[in-house]
Amino acid sequence: MYPLEYLIDDVDDKGNPIGKLFLHHIATGKVKVINPPSAMIIQSKTILAIIWELFESKSILLTKQDRETIEKYFLPTYFTPEPFEKHQIPYVCKPVWGREGGGVSIVEPHQCIEDKTPYYYTQPKIYQQYMEMPDQTIGTWDGNYVGKLLFGSHVIGGQPAGLFLRVGEKITGNLSMFMGITVEKNH
Repeated sequence: MYPLEYLIDDVDDKGNPIGKLFLHHIATGKVKVINPPSAMIIQSKTILAIIWELFESKSILLTKQDRETIEKYFLPTYFTPEPFEKHQIPYVCKPVWGREGGGVSIVEPHQCIEDKTPYYYTQPKIYQQYMEMPDQTIGTWDGNYVGKLLFGSHVIGGQPAGLFLRVGEKITGNLSMFMGITVEKNH
């Protein structure tokens, strides 16, 4: 779960470049990484804007089934906020390498909520239509917690492998409540 792009700058408490050493071990096969290199490409949120652009342009690269899936499950996503601002549609501004809500802004008419985590806030952005997440009450050791429910999914070996649910603030941050759901398949 460690952001690989952090490695190049990682140093120990004495300033030794442990990130570069770790990357060297990966490159020479001394350390194996679970994520394939393609995961870093897919990790970038720019892929969402590219897919949406292909969808809107009626690209021949997309099958009829691809188009139906995108239309059903994707939110409009662009490299500029202009399509939303032009029609006063609420949108979310997300850093392309963001995670855990860092650097995210929710822009609505007359209101803007921002997370200004420095590493993420200064990155290039994508702009995605804002969809209010539903409220969810969950029980915790400290009592009930009411927050916004976020769904996510993961794939292992090209197969759907599980869902995760997080309940947090309007911008889901790294202190959200995480609940994993995974189904074991018998082969």
